[in-house]
Amino acid sequence: MSSVKGGIIAAGHGTRFKDKGVHTHKALLPVGGKPLLAWAISQFIQADIKDITIIFNEYNAPDCMQFLRENFSRLKIDVIVKTTTSSFE
Repeated sequence: MSSVKGGIIAAGHGTRFKDKGVHTHKALLPVGGKPLLAWAISQFIQADIKDITIIFNEYNAPDCMQFLRENFSRLKIDVIVKTTTSSFE
């Protein structure tokens, strides 16, 4: 029996938010006092999913990876850094 794996795609450029004056990476945008990325990871933890892969782009990766180190250092999270010109790629 294989274990369930979780995945988060957080590689967008956040242009719609930037157009509205938001300067935080979308993954780190607080909603209800907690960044979107934390909400997603928390749902995997609640579902007892321990194998998580997250895709960031080269622009948000440093800040998002720092957030992971500071808040989820006990989890094994694989990170892929991939930047594309659009979400259609």
